[in-house]
Amino acid sequence: AELTLKIASGLQGISAADSNTEPLLVKAVKMQYYQHRAVLITRLEEAMSALVVFEKSGSVVVRQHIYLEDDRSGSSGASLKEVWQALSVLELRSRRVDQLAETMRSEVLKPMFASFRHVDPNCRVEIEARLVTSNADGGTTFMWSKKEVKKPVPGNNDINDSFDFDMDFEGDDKDAEGSPDAAARPPIAAVLPAVEALFQFVHDHCVVDLPEVKTPFGRKLWEFVARKLLFNFECSSENAIADLLQFEVKMRQLGLIKECDRDMWKNAEDKKAAALYERHLEALDELRNILLQDISTLVPVADETEPGCITEAHREMLLKGQKFKEIPPHLARQMSQSIRQDPNSFKLPEMKVSPGAKKLVELLRRVGAEVVQACAAGEQKVAGVASQTARYLLDLFIMLRPFVADMRMNPRLAGIFHTDILYVAHMTDLMPYNFGATLSQKEVEYVLFLDSKQKMVELEEQHFVPMVLGQREEIQFAMKTLELGPGISRDGPYGTAEAALHTASQKVNFALQGLAVALPECEMLRLAPIIVGAMLHELKKKLFAMRRISSNDVPSVVALLKTALNMVRQAYAGIKLPAGRATMSAVQLEAFFAREIQLWWLLTMATDLLGEDFSSFLQKRRKITKVLKREEAIKLMYLSW
Repeated sequence: AELTLKIASGLQGISAADSNTEPLLVKAVKMQYYQHRAVLITRLEEAMSALVVFEKSGSVVVRQHIYLEDDRSGSSGASLKEVWQALSVLELRSRRVDQLAETMRSEVLKPMFASFRHVDPNCRVEIEARLVTSNADGGTTFMWSKKEVKKPVPGNNDINDSFDFDMDFEGDDKDAEGSPDAAARPPIAAVLPAVEALFQFVHDHCVVDLPEVKTPFGRKLWEFVARKLLFNFECSSENAIADLLQFEVKMRQLGLIKECDRDMWKNAEDKKAAALYERHLEALDELRNILLQDISTLVPVADETEPGCITEAHREMLLKGQKFKEIPPHLARQMSQSIRQDPNSFKLPEMKVSPGAKKLVELLRRVGAEVVQACAAGEQKVAGVASQTARYLLDLFIMLRPFVADMRMNPRLAGIFHTDILYVAHMTDLMPYNFGATLSQKEVEYVLFLDSKQKMVELEEQHFVPMVLGQREEIQFAMKTLELGPGISRDGPYGTAEAALHTASQKVNFALQGLAVALPECEMLRLAPIIVGAMLHELKKKLFAMRRISSNDVPSVVALLKTALNMVRQAYAGIKLPAGRATMSAVQLEAFFAREIQLWWLLTMATDLLGEDFSSFLQKRRKITKVLKREEAIKLMYLSW
């Protein structure tokens, strides 16, 4: 074969551009070259046919060496390796590889797969493969046989159930998933060992460790085998997926397929994604059922007890710059900067949430773990399905949670809704920190839900804020019957004003105590002044709207102001604010109210100054200038004198 290349190179040097102008001697030499090359190719084809023999029974015999008759030298030998190398030199290897692979597909693999057609319903089929070595000619034979086994008695839960249907092995593959008999496909374990044995036989005997033959030959067989295994056999169980993956890895290690040939891996990823999607549908249904239940019980949550939260110990470590494996270094730096700017950032206060919010966070945490596991295995499709499910869970919560009950006039339900939003938003904020240690910067997006957080902020504005404003309007409406003016000291007007104060106070207590059922202390400190402020603001308007009162009416006005302030103190005591009030002195409590409630100092000073003489105003002029506006101070003097 190498000599033919040298002859061809020599002939090329003496050949003319137009073959008609070549001398007769050159033409005769070239004709003789073509004849000898054709004979050589014919002898190589005959040698290959003698070395690799396909029999009618579906078996294949491979010999590593044969002896050919030679007219001039008696006899000469040819090995399989030499034949492959000669074909490669003549640039005929690819064609012969395709022919040999096609023959093996039609003579061995197709009959093997076709043995599963028209199976006796009372039997199951198994394929057994074996190798037989002949000492006479040194040939190795791959043989396979069909074995029919009686099915066990129904009820044994055996994996090899009936698969009595006509599989399309000759035409194009049909998607078995879409056929009515998809559930009756034969198990992959019935044929996979024989197929694996055939590939091992090809590697050990047919390709003689020649990479230029091994991979093309293996890939030609692989295209057919992978399609048949995936479409015509049951390969959705965990065991079947594991067997197929192991088979693919072994073929890649043998060099019969390339790294890009990942049919089994892609199938396993698709199956995992489908199975994960099914499980997540169940999770969505479970969350939906919990969200639609009445909120009768609440679940306490806090940093120290909630998995994945940043505890005080973690905060100290972050502020000191210490490292820990749960959080990537670049995220840890961001967290430490946020904590320095705001000590309450990434902090979950003690509060109570609904079972639906608790369940949602548990499911999100489980999905986050599935994302990490899928990314570690390189299964981006599975990770994408898990991430999408997390978004579905959040969307389901956003759609159903506000409409579980009418919270417009129910502070308790609105407070629970508010804590649910705070809790879910806090835990979704922490997901990139909890699961980002092993994820790349691009993969972190799988557990980043900024769009859902924005939806929850909008949800707060649509449902919780209107409830707070509605409670303020209720309190302001109750205060409308309170009139301060001349004659307030009489029983009728005073009783009406006092009744208005009590009604407003009841509404304040109703709102604060309803909110305090679930809200943490920090939120109550923020919301209580807003609720209480509605009553105090109306009282201030009534006070400074008076034009003139007699000296007899002043004590009644002062008494009403003191009653209102005492009602505020009682309202705060009812929700146990501030924390540690039992150990606080009266002065400390007054300082707390003055710091938290905007109108507290103003109404307290009005209570002290109303009805006093000019000297009292002079003694307290520093406080007056800090608390009261000029027109407000003048108005108090006018009413007092």
